[in-house]
Amino acid sequence: MEKLTRSEIERLSSHAGEHLVSLYLPTRQTGIEAHQEDPIRLKNLLRWAEEQLGGRGLRPNQIDGVLEPARQLLDNDAFWADEVSLGLALFLEAGQPMRLHRLPLPVRELAVVSHRFHLKPLVPLLSGDGRFFLLALSQNQVRLFEMSQYRCRELAGDELPGSLGEALWTDQNDEHSENRGGGSGSNASVNAVHSQGETGREKKKHDLERFCKKIDAGINELLAGQRTPLVLAGVEYVTSIYREVSHYQHLVEQIVEGNPDLLRPDELHARAWKIVEPLFTRQRRDAEEQFGLYAHNGRAATKLSQVLAAAHEGRVDTLWVACDKHIWGRFDPLTKEVNQQTHQEDLLDLAAVQTLLCSGRVYGVTADEVPGETYIAALLRY
Repeated sequence: MEKLTRSEIERLSSHAGEHLVSLYLPTRQTGIEAHQEDPIRLKNLLRWAEEQLGGRGLRPNQIDGVLEPARQLLDNDAFWADEVSLGLALFLEAGQPMRLHRLPLPVRELAVVSHRFHLKPLVPLLSGDGRFFLLALSQNQVRLFEMSQYRCRELAGDELPGSLGEALWTDQNDEHSENRGGGSGSNASVNAVHSQGETGREKKKHDLERFCKKIDAGINELLAGQRTPLVLAGVEYVTSIYREVSHYQHLVEQIVEGNPDLLRPDELHARAWKIVEPLFTRQRRDAEEQFGLYAHNGRAATKLSQVLAAAHEGRVDTLWVACDKHIWGRFDPLTKEVNQQTHQEDLLDLAAVQTLLCSGRVYGVTADEVPGETYIAALLRY
């Protein structure tokens, strides 16, 4: 079972096929009822998917080829006993492994068969966009996390030093190598100057500055081109030194205070989200105000065909879409016309996917939260 990341959602959104099945079901986390009711929900969804596939002209053996991986879960007691999520998403395609994801948010029961995977229920995972990074700093270890309201994922890599001792040991090895190689030894000379006459406190600060500069170099390599907020977690003395040397432009002022080594990832996540939630709330409010300002000059759209055309052309900066509604039909990107006489796909989902593919921001909200008293609204780049 793959962890559902932003990159995985983007891969799903760019995939196309002939008869792609998307299944969503809420799950109960505990109790005997969960083990009884959840498989029944899945069985009902598979029946709906089977009817849709049959309506598209597939024979029974072809339908079995698409749905069989999901059917095998129905009697898998171990799978349902292990279920600790709020929802499940299953993506099925004939001849391909099933993609199964546990979801950190509740979803409505839904079965969709189309030429694309249906992804609108996942939009709240990206809303706001709600994504930020957390850098947990201590002298003993350095950890970088990618987070959102619902997710917390530690990022692995060699770009960051593992600890203060590792960073200083690497520096010393580099200096010895330069000296053996007949170099000028400038680094060794500089460090010797720093060492002469330094008090213990001064040396500690100097070592921490070198440590933080190495971390900053790694952060700027890992987050190159990002405009995503970065929250620091650590004791004030260490985080203040890091802030002094940092070149990352989107450091959040407030920090998660205390020794991060004593906190589990979920505890770090909970404390960091309290810090960044107001930032994302303000970002959404600012976008809504912009929508109101641009409502009459062509940079705001609520007509479905206009929004879909702009999404296909990469012109949508911010999209609001009702996750609790569906508008079925077909959109022709050449004529820019919408045909709602067919049940080909959910056009609200199409607009959301196209906006994500073009790096737009998508807010998955309820119908009454969409600006303009409709099911979809867009703030355009131009």
